[in-house]
Amino acid sequence: MESEPSKNKEEKDIEELNHQEQAKPVCLNCFQPIDPLDDYCPNCGAMVGNFTPYIPVRNIRWSIGIFGKIWRQAWSRNTSIKARLIKLIIIIFWLLILLKII
Repeated sequence: MESEPSKNKEEKDIEELNHQEQAKPVCLNCFQPIDPLDDYCPNCGAMVGNFTPYIPVRNIRWSIGIFGKIWRQAWSRNTSIKARLIKLIIIIFWLLILLKII
């Protein structure tokens, strides 16, 4: 009989926690709060929407995979100038390989 009142209390606690507005989704890459309707994190640019990979129009800028990540890091102000230059050199090198110039 003691388990019934405690179970009801647990259910009430869970319902109370679900109704609080303090719970906000966060980006799994930078842990910054995000809007639940966002497709990309406004802070780091990571995909945060559940269906973003399946929406071609919203996914165009990141569809090139690793190039997109390096491109974002190369232009990020959080990255040192030396690291930005290295990333730009990598991008140029890959482009030359893709265009079969090297």
